Amino acid sequence: MKKVDEFYIFDAIHERFVPAWYELSFRKKLTEGDIRCDAPVFVLRIYRKIIDTLFKKTAELARLDVWMPLRSTFLFERVPRRKDEGMFHEIVIPLPQVVFETNNSCLTCGGGGKDTDIGAMCRMCDGTGHVLEYRWDDARILCHRLEILLSALRHIDCCVSGTAPQLFTVKIFFGQGRPLGSWMLGGDVTPAFAGWLSSLPVRENIKEATTAMIVAYNYIVGAHMKEDDSGFRTWAEKNGGFYIQCPGNACNIYPSRVRADFQSLAAGNYEGYEWECHNVDSPLQQLTLLAGLAALHDLARKAAHDD
Repeated sequence: MKKVDEFYIFDAIHERFVPAWYELSFRKKLTEGDIRCDAPVFVLRIYRKIIDTLFKKTAELARLDVWMPLRSTFLFERVPRRKDEGMFHEIVIPLPQVVFETNNSCLTCGGGGKDTDIGAMCRMCDGTGHVLEYRWDDARILCHRLEILLSALRHIDCCVSGTAPQLFTVKIFFGQGRPLGSWMLGGDVTPAFAGWLSSLPVRENIKEATTAMIVAYNYIVGAHMKEDDSGFRTWAEKNGGFYIQCPGNACNIYPSRVRADFQSLAAGNYEGYEWECHNVDSPLQQLTLLAGLAALHDLARKAAHDD
């Protein structure tokens, strides 16, 4: 594809090629280069020319924030940044953990780890015999900072060049202090990503993305409160739509509306669309679904590279 320079025009992202100005990847752990991290991580790659503009914008947004004020420089504290790679700058974002085992005996099973009433493992302590404590602060802070940063990235004004297309955008809603169900996710899919999704086997589980969600979810909850793997699933539709689900009350992300008609599909013409979520009630679900989407990004980029 011919290299192009063009200003980002958000209204056109559903209709035409726009060079990538940011990418979101997922790694089970980070072992390459100077930075090592045993935790699963998001790797946010941002077009180098927009870094200064971006951080000025996030600083302005942070000053307006009313839920959890941030530093005006908007740094991810204790999060390492990798060296610039070509046209992109990388930020490594480790996932947090929220469930911790305490030294206190579980009141339900008396510390034995077994529920004698039903003759099975105690579900209150996950069989540990100890009280499990949920500490949500790190997860909430991360989701809030991602909300501000990804919001700024969706509306950046900069001349962007490159041959790799933008695949999707993400918007996150920070749910602290808001009604249940407001840890929402949404965004936009570009024609390039819709076209790649349409090439996948219809409604067949995309194991790489599903595995990424399982890894993310199980890391966040630690060794406890793991869910059956059947609660995680990712698949694509022939029209370029995608569906990602994780444990919860029908908790998933999906297209708001796929606009391509059958004649357009037959001709290989795909349009972008908006995507949204259903019943995302916690930062755990929010980050889990985001891991699945980031893994889809990695698969699409790998497919384009292999071609």
